[in-house]
Amino acid sequence: MQPLVSLEWATEYFATSRPKADEWNDADATERLQYLNWASTLIKSAFIWNTGVVIDDDDRIRMAVCEQALWLMRRPDQYPEVLTKGISNASVGGGAASATFSKDFVAPLICDEAKLAVGGAGVFVGRLAIIKTKQLGW
Repeated sequence: MQPLVSLEWATEYFATSRPKADEWNDADATERLQYLNWASTLIKSAFIWNTGVVIDDDDRIRMAVCEQALWLMRRPDQYPEVLTKGISNASVGGGAASATFSKDFVAPLICDEAKLAVGGAGVFVGRLAIIKTKQLGW
């Protein structure tokens, strides 16, 4: 998976714009990339993006992913059980595993800093009532 922010961009963000990021600074490149991937998945899933927003080319979203990654680093053992409750689809194969999460379960896992960073780029699903309808055949 390709994260929404490059490792280089995130490293520059934490070096110049984000104080008190000790967990990021202490992690190696592999661990940083894993957290960026995880954060990217959560951010993609937790927002409904406004028309015209290119989520893989927007600094607001890059900042949100960085903040989410740091937040996750600070809570390494807290959420795996919650995540498994929200899995709507999972697959394993070709040396990789993937999972799709229900937005209802992802919403509580998004930190306030990420929500603020996204700003006007999207709407946080935790604030929405998502109604599913079925067309009736008459």
